[in-house]
Amino acid sequence: MHTLDTTLRQINVSGAFTWSGDLPESVVIVDDIITTGATCSEICSTLKANGARHVEAWALARAC
Repeated sequence: MHTLDTTLRQINVSGAFTWSGDLPESVVIVDDIITTGATCSEICSTLKANGARHVEAWALARAC
């Protein structure tokens, strides 16, 4: 169960991820469940800012 709304989740994960090193042109991230999408969005932004040109997010489920 999640307790933060979308805006608070975006604030909570802002700047939480970093990357060092080379990235392939295409990257896939895998998550068990996507709730608001804030974490996925932040990870995708970090990967793209560090050289990934195409990022896909795969999830086993999406919360309603």
